[in-house]
Amino acid sequence: MENAPVDSPATQTSNALNQTRDNLKLLGVFYIILGLLALPTLAFFGFHGQIMDQLLQAAPDPETRDAIAKLVNVSFIGLVVFIIVHVVSCIYIGVCFRKQRHHTLCVVAAAFCCLSFPLGTILGVFSLVVLMKEEAKQLFGKTIPIE
Repeated sequence: MENAPVDSPATQTSNALNQTRDNLKLLGVFYIILGLLALPTLAFFGFHGQIMDQLLQAAPDPETRDAIAKLVNVSFIGLVVFIIVHVVSCIYIGVCFRKQRHHTLCVVAAAFCCLSFPLGTILGVFSLVVLMKEEAKQLFGKTIPIE
């Protein structure tokens, strides 16, 4: 009977590191895609002016109309800024995953991503699982390999 080849511990460690590196790069791509998926929501805000003009035509009092318009405009500006920050941060986090930089930032981003149900939750949980592995910490330079 032939003996099955046994991988040495160094080979197993190398395989685990390569697999974790591949997982981090894939997660980075998914974060970039998640950020880009938020961009189409900005198209709605392009029609904001026409929609608000039509809705405010029914307001009888010009003061009320102006107050409502200011409130809605400030809200929409805040939402646009929030979406732009979300897109830029998702893309940056994706790059950090791909380059194995800023481990703590990636962990925090993955935790916050869990709040975005359903795609963000799935992505965040998988990210946290991968980031908590010793191999990932080693790739990010958080631990010193023991030989």
